[in-house]
Amino acid sequence: MRRSTKMRYLISYLTDVEGDMSYFRRFVAQSKVLGEADGKYIIPNGRDHFVFGGDSFDLGGEDLTFHDALLQLKRDYPRQVHLLLGNRDVNKMIFRTSVGEWLEGLPPAEAHRRIYPVESPIQRKGVTYEAYLSQHNLPPITTLVTLVKWILKHRMAAPNVLEDRRKELEKRGGGTLSDEEVVRHILSTAQSDDGAVTEYIRHGQLAALIGRALFVHGGVCEENVGYVPFPFNAIEAATSPTRLPGETYPSAADWVRELNLLKEKGFNEWLQSPRCAPCGTRTGGEFLHAYAFRYTPVRYSVMVNSFVDFSTRQLREVDRATEVYLKQNNIDVVCCGHQPSGDSPTVLQTEARQFIVMGDNSYCAADNSRGRAITEVLVEQDDDNPSTPASVRLRGCRTDGTPFDFILSYRHAGATPLTPLLGKRWNKQWWAKIPSPDGGVICQCSKDAFYNVDYKTFFAGRIGSTMNENEKRV
Repeated sequence: MRRSTKMRYLISYLTDVEGDMSYFRRFVAQSKVLGEADGKYIIPNGRDHFVFGGDSFDLGGEDLTFHDALLQLKRDYPRQVHLLLGNRDVNKMIFRTSVGEWLEGLPPAEAHRRIYPVESPIQRKGVTYEAYLSQHNLPPITTLVTLVKWILKHRMAAPNVLEDRRKELEKRGGGTLSDEEVVRHILSTAQSDDGAVTEYIRHGQLAALIGRALFVHGGVCEENVGYVPFPFNAIEAATSPTRLPGETYPSAADWVRELNLLKEKGFNEWLQSPRCAPCGTRTGGEFLHAYAFRYTPVRYSVMVNSFVDFSTRQLREVDRATEVYLKQNNIDVVCCGHQPSGDSPTVLQTEARQFIVMGDNSYCAADNSRGRAITEVLVEQDDDNPSTPASVRLRGCRTDGTPFDFILSYRHAGATPLTPLLGKRWNKQWWAKIPSPDGGVICQCSKDAFYNVDYKTFFAGRIGSTMNENEKRV
């Protein structure tokens, strides 16, 4: 993407790396914004930005190394680097508030209840701590090692973290480590004031608004756009039949500012009074931790709400209220992750020509890896004329190594002529995704929230006519 004036700048967006340092290195090698020099990651252009969309920990095998890379960038470029909080980041807050030696010796059901007094619907379907011990023929008594192993596997969907952390620590000169030593280290990342989890949350944000582009971990919808809850406890959230009390902000700038102030309140409370907040009704920062779970019927959280419908597990269109809010606030692009979206970005396009870009390409290969897939989302904006709509460039490779590189825009001279078709639904659950190398459009049909995806290539004339027919029927 060439900068058409000296005052244009790029925002590079990456999300849901989950400790996969090898993927991050590949990303940097092809990035138009990030680089590497003298053993450090750099942003050569002083006007560009880098946004990491959250979920920095868990599945990639090098949590600490990836954390160090992100924090080095944030320290060196504090105004240009934006680190969003994902559910895999804030769910570790329990290691400071609710998991410790005081639980050892308790009956398993009691330890379970103290850590998770309420649970999300997905958690309630999972294996309990008591059942976990029984399955492994272990005594029905709480120990920190078995407790943390159970939490990682059955409440954080991170079954390999203990072994991955052992290897990573041993590479750093830690020698041969026992389970107890590794568990103590995992807990210390949240219990220590300079631990990896603590530092990431300290520097993290719930949302970022840069020019005409909005960044959140999960997504925006009618129930959460503009809304910020007041501090709450998890039981309130779990039992409320409606959205919790809070404020709604017509201004997106005010909304994002207040979301990030809520995070600051939660972080400071968690840091200073972890086991019991000053109000006496919750653990420290409990509302920030609970913001990562769908406790209520209302999808109020920008962290875990996504454009994959929670009930149907299918992609859903942008609702009218969200489209209007974005338009009134001159937001052209929303970048988000949280749920897999195939081996290239999934785009949704509104009638107002706004683009929603879902950039999480995890689990896209047959073995649940990324294969050769890599994605950089680039948003280009103009400081000379802030009223000029942002353009979006999507570039990278699919799982099999097939490259893609195109610009979504109705004004950019280099934009793909397929822009009017991409990000729109046609023929039931098929969505126009990216241009194909032979001039067609690759469409996708997601199954099971994008953990399985079918792809087909169609040609623009057929898709366009079908879309037109659908619009006439509507």
